[in-house]
Amino acid sequence: MTERSHRNALDAGYKLHWYEIKSVLGQGGFGITYLALDLNLDRPVAIKEYLPSDFAVREGDHSVHPLSGNTQPQFEWGLDRFITEAKTLSKFEHPNIVRIFAVFEENNTGYLIMPYEEGKSLQTLLKGKKTLDESTLLKIIEPILDGLELVHKHEFIHRDIKPDNIFIRKDGSPVLLDFGSARQSVTGQVKTLTTLVSPGYAPFEQYYSKSDEQGPWTDIYGLGATLYRAIAGRPPLDAVDRSKSLLDGSQDTFMSATLIGAGQYSESFLKAIDRAISFKPIDRPQSISEWRREFDFNQENISTQISDRRENATTQPKQRSESKKSIVPKILALFLITIMLITAGVFYMKTSTNNQTIQAEEIALETQELSNQVKQNIDESEQQIESPIIQAVQEKELAEEKLLADQQELDQERQRLEEERKQIDEERLRQEISAKLAETEKQKQLEEEEKQLAELHLIEEEAKKKEAEAKLLAEEKKREDEKRLAEEQRLAKEKQELEEQLAELKKQKELEEEKLRLEAQQKLQEEKRLVEERRIAEEKLAQDEAAKQKEIEIENKIAKSRTDFAERYAIKKDSLTFVDNVSAQDLNHVSSKKVNSAVSSIVESWQNAGVEIIRGNTYKITARGQWQLNPLCPLTGPTGEDLYTITCWDIGNQIVAKRSHAALIGKIGQNSLSFYIGSEFTFTAENDGTLYLACNDAPGFFFDNEGSLDVTISLED
Repeated sequence: MTERSHRNALDAGYKLHWYEIKSVLGQGGFGITYLALDLNLDRPVAIKEYLPSDFAVREGDHSVHPLSGNTQPQFEWGLDRFITEAKTLSKFEHPNIVRIFAVFEENNTGYLIMPYEEGKSLQTLLKGKKTLDESTLLKIIEPILDGLELVHKHEFIHRDIKPDNIFIRKDGSPVLLDFGSARQSVTGQVKTLTTLVSPGYAPFEQYYSKSDEQGPWTDIYGLGATLYRAIAGRPPLDAVDRSKSLLDGSQDTFMSATLIGAGQYSESFLKAIDRAISFKPIDRPQSISEWRREFDFNQENISTQISDRRENATTQPKQRSESKKSIVPKILALFLITIMLITAGVFYMKTSTNNQTIQAEEIALETQELSNQVKQNIDESEQQIESPIIQAVQEKELAEEKLLADQQELDQERQRLEEERKQIDEERLRQEISAKLAETEKQKQLEEEEKQLAELHLIEEEAKKKEAEAKLLAEEKKREDEKRLAEEQRLAKEKQELEEQLAELKKQKELEEEKLRLEAQQKLQEEKRLVEERRIAEEKLAQDEAAKQKEIEIENKIAKSRTDFAERYAIKKDSLTFVDNVSAQDLNHVSSKKVNSAVSSIVESWQNAGVEIIRGNTYKITARGQWQLNPLCPLTGPTGEDLYTITCWDIGNQIVAKRSHAALIGKIGQNSLSFYIGSEFTFTAENDGTLYLACNDAPGFFFDNEGSLDVTISLED
């Protein structure tokens, strides 16, 4: 189909975005397929357009619309399925499944962009009653099974597998085309049901208005029916016709592939086809993987199976032929005897009446001599053959009986074929009647459309008449309106002049009022500014006074703490190093206002307590726990009390003099003097710095110290 033969098809040269229509490739009840050129990539593509001809039509602006409001829901539902399922198909990347380059909506309908495949459909290859061998069919079906299995894994089924939808590329590889599930959108409409299935290739469950019984086994039926067509030269009997006999309680009426292809195809191959086209879904394979196991894709095994079946089919005729050759001499001898006897009888009948006795005796004598001679010849023949004449006659009778049985079987097969031909003729007649009815319905629809066009023409003529009358009335009204408008314009002009004068007076008044308002506003703003400056000055004075008062309070606290520190300070600076293994933080920024720290007695350096001391803040340091300076000294707490015994001496040289070697000491900043803390010390800081903690043990004598204290530093303000 290379030209526009569908009344709804787009013209050659029409452009959809950057795709230019070239010709129509095919058409069906639910869409049209075009050959087009991708102007961007300069390559041919196939474009499928959603156009359900039963309930939609193309308008003059190329847009597609439902025939009426009643078909609007079906049209919109089908379009939505067309677009949605195209998007689903675009996700499948398989060399034997048709690819979707793009999908879009235009002209109030949908379009699929697919690659244009060069080659022939399987339907074309099987044109007429042509069949294909098993090896060729397996090369076609194996990649189709792989692609179909991928589709089924995504819970998607084709629903329209037939030879016309299997395309054979030039390189021999197959591709499955035209996924038909979008057409199921109107299966609720009984009128359009027959347009949704392909007779012979669709299983019975596809004739339902609901599709909940359809699944992978539905596609397996279509593919099995396609293989049946390729080996039998015709599709299997339509599922509806098969259902009639099953509903009557009789067996399925279609001829099995096993019977048709016997001797030409492997038994496993034929059984796989028969199972796939079982009438009931439950009797078919439920998945592609299950069905694939029934095929033998090893070509050598297939050739061996077919060869064995052909040899078995030809062995018995060959044996019968050899048996016939063995009895030829016997039959020949019997034939000669019969001829001789008949000759003698004829000769005897022709003898005259007067010489009957003499001639009869002569004839009898000659017959006896001839019989003896024939008997001698038979005896000589019997020496050359394997069996006597009686055996030959028996074998002949058996052969005749076998021939009669074969003839009866042939007559039965001929009768069955005749009945099948009648069924095919009835099916063809039914299809012709359906086509005729469809054509009649179509003609009726066209006549109805012509009637509607005629009525529309009358309505248009009436509308034109009314339009002319309205035009006269409009002209009269226009003249009156123009006269009235001129008067209104004069009055409006006078009114405008008065309004302009009033507006000018009003404008002058508003300017004067605005001037007074601005002056009052400026005066008010100046007063507000002075009040605000006075308020700010008073607040600053109060803040300065408060800060001064706070500083006095801090100084008083510092003075008090200075006295406490004087009693606790060391006499001189120490030489210990510092361990800053933690980050010191301001307790003002800690939600709990305190930090806990563990102070070890076995440390050669000052330990960072994790607190940054801020001048003016009051801190409280409390310590708990026990530590031991050496095995000879008793356990003691942060004050170091009761440390010295007869075995533990005070030898001096502590960091903070006059304090126990086991006392807890501290330091604010690395350059300040250390001070005694003990179990508790509250102070107001005079300087900023990091708080360090340590044991008061003398340097050089703390290597055998053990234990640690739990120290809490809290902000008291």
